[in-house]
Amino acid sequence: MVGVDYFFPLTIFYDAHCTYCVAEKTFLLSKDQQVRLLFVDCASADFSPEMHGLNGLTQKDLLAAIYARSADGQVFSGLAVFRWAYRAVGYGRVWAWTQWPLIKPCMDGVYRLFARYRHLLPQAPALWVVRWLKRRDVEQVAEAALLRSRMCRDGQCEWRATDREK
Repeated sequence: MVGVDYFFPLTIFYDAHCTYCVAEKTFLLSKDQQVRLLFVDCASADFSPEMHGLNGLTQKDLLAAIYARSADGQVFSGLAVFRWAYRAVGYGRVWAWTQWPLIKPCMDGVYRLFARYRHLLPQAPALWVVRWLKRRDVEQVAEAALLRSRMCRDGQCEWRATDREK
């Protein structure tokens, strides 16, 4: 990624009352090993766009679609947020195709429809994703602990704090 070091951390403004938004946040945080993403609940009663450098935007604007602000102050919304967020965690190709010239206008329209009606959609799929990610994280921690315990014999451990399990 040429020239994007100035871009991160990326602050993403999300609706904590939206199950789909929380599921997306949970997934991205589970992949964010380099801490390139920050999340701010824009649905909070004490949230102020101005406090986050979002002059000209209202809380209502931020609840109508996903917004983000880069470390250098650029503000953008919609699918561009997903493209940058997924790029930050090493999954940029997942959303890259949504910016292809013939597909972008259609996908932008689909996102606007989703954002507008997301509260009316069934919550079960998003809840399943959140539960699955949490269960997987617990399983990974348990697996790492088991691996470390197998590496320790007679009070001597081969494992070092710098070792990383995948």
